[in-house]
Amino acid sequence: MAEEVEMIPEEIRTSEIETSVGTPIPEESSDRSPEDSAQPQEGILTTWSRGISWVLHPFLVPAYTICILLFGDTIMSNIALSLKWFFVLVVVLNTLIIPAIFIALMRTFGVLGDLSLQQRRERIIPLAVVAVCYLICALMISNVLVAFLIRKFLFAALGCVIMALVVNFWWKISLHLTAAGGAVAMLLIVAISRFGDLTGTVIVAILLSGSLASARLWLGSHTPAQVAAGFFGGFAAASLVMLAL
Repeated sequence: MAEEVEMIPEEIRTSEIETSVGTPIPEESSDRSPEDSAQPQEGILTTWSRGISWVLHPFLVPAYTICILLFGDTIMSNIALSLKWFFVLVVVLNTLIIPAIFIALMRTFGVLGDLSLQQRRERIIPLAVVAVCYLICALMISNVLVAFLIRKFLFAALGCVIMALVVNFWWKISLHLTAAGGAVAMLLIVAISRFGDLTGTVIVAILLSGSLASARLWLGSHTPAQVAAGFFGGFAAASLVMLAL
């Protein structure tokens, strides 16, 4: 009996030890820390990518470029201020406001699935409208001698839109990078032609284009080939038109 009495506490103690050893140690703190550290980073990158995609939207790039030509260190910097703002108004009206209103109406009436134009087939009509608006804007100021650089840029931008429209029938390319490539080509040609000291501006534009390409890839909107085709296609189209005029 004495042995049995002594065995009972030992068994109880043994079971308690096995229970404590067999119980898994909570690992919530170790599992959560990597996820918690990764989630804010992913959120920041996504927010940054969406932000730069909106700031460098294809509808806004022409307005930025025109402002650089008019208010930057170029031969157009001596134009009267009132005339500068008139050119900005005309360009913004034809390259931003009218196309944006038209696309918004298409979305309202259900012609477009969303405003981002992710579907290739939904890009055809908006690109055609943008091309018409660019052509009208270029013709409106074609007889204004002091606006020859703006006219060149508008026709170069028209060339980029036509290139994107033609390619779009078979393949989807990045419209963001098409606009960025066209703007870089325009600024680079102005700098090389000594129509303005835009070396620093060209460098910034190239860096912004790289950031924009990274953003479009991070958001999954395009493949690397589509991003590269957009930039170099826009650069080539704008360069050819600029040099031809």
